[in-house]
Formats: sequence, C-alpha cells, structure tokens
Amino acid sequence: MPGSAVSLRGEVTDANCYLGSHTHAYDHAFCAKLCAAAGSPLLFISDQGGQVYLVLTERNGLRLPEEVLDRIGVPGVMVKGKAFEAEGLRALAHGHSWQKRISARDCLSLGR
Repeated sequence: MPGSAVSLRGEVTDANCYLGSHTHAYDHAFCAKLCAAAGSPLLFISDQGGQVYLVLTERNGLRLPEEVLDRIGVPGVMVKGKAFEAEGLRALAHGHSWQKRISARDCLSLGR
C-alpha cells in the first residue's frame, strides 16, 4: 500500500451519515455501527484539522479487524497506519494499532 506512516487521533464513523448530515461521535455510534454492518464505508475523522480519510486495509482481500469496528463512534482513538491521497480522496490504510485513549470521563464512568 502506498503512503507515509502516520499516527493520528480522531474517530471512526460511517460515510453515509457523516457525509449526508455530518452526524458522528458517541450519540451516533449505534447508528454508525448499523450502517457499517450494512456496507457503508468507514471514515476516520482526524482531531487535527478535522481531515477526513477513507478507511482501508493495508492489503486487498482483508477484512477490517474487530478492534477497528469496536471503536466506531468513539472519539480519541489513536491510529497508526499509512496515509495517502489518490483520485482526490484522502485514505488511511489500517496499520496494526487502533487504541482508544482513556479520558478522565471514561474513568469516572467505569467507577474508578
């Protein structure tokens, strides 16, 4: 896969709702997962400048791993992968690390 290695923080959401009505984040997570399960492409929205990337796998014929799908709609996800631009689209090829950043709010909700 072409591109340069990047580490970004942001959110994974579905393309249908984000591009159609700009909905995303925790309040939209359930809907985004339904849309993704129905075949809507996934997008990654970077916290740095709000850049939007189409989410791809690093090799053809691979499914996105559950760790990516489990983080749909969760802000603050840390991503390592390859970013590139083709045909006027920004794309982010899934690397091997998609981790949720734990916030103080998350700790409070977990009773810590």
